[in-house]
Amino acid sequence: MSTYTQFFIRHENTFLPIGSFVGGNYICQLFNNFAPWEKIRPITISDLERIRNEMVFDIDKAEEKLKEIDKRRALIATFNNSIEEKLEAISGCDEYEAEIKDDLKMAEYTKGYLNTLSDILDDVQFNERYDSDTYLYVGVEVGNPTVDDIV
Repeated sequence: MSTYTQFFIRHENTFLPIGSFVGGNYICQLFNNFAPWEKIRPITISDLERIRNEMVFDIDKAEEKLKEIDKRRALIATFNNSIEEKLEAISGCDEYEAEIKDDLKMAEYTKGYLNTLSDILDDVQFNERYDSDTYLYVGVEVGNPTVDDIV
């Protein structure tokens, strides 16, 4: 059974859904230790900055792995193995590289979503009707939250 991480904007005592992501999604992984189960928690600008920094670290690690794959391919070419064995080893590198590139695509999408959330909070800071620290919320498997679901 899949779980969903959900995002909401608060308007008075109503929570409007603005995004829902299935459990294996990179966004869910980033919010895993932050979003409460069957409750909601406000997201602040500083929370988003911290989560974005985690993502940048993950992207940097992935880019380093891509460089290592290139070095491994060059090393494989110098082996005294048969051509078939070299091609098999290179094929393994290709598969690993494809996985990492897929992860990087998801990270780019996630960066865009986090930027959108940041833009929302940035705009709210200048609106006297709303408090940017209690405007945007996240929760896991929360359904239709109420004020009683805030932690």
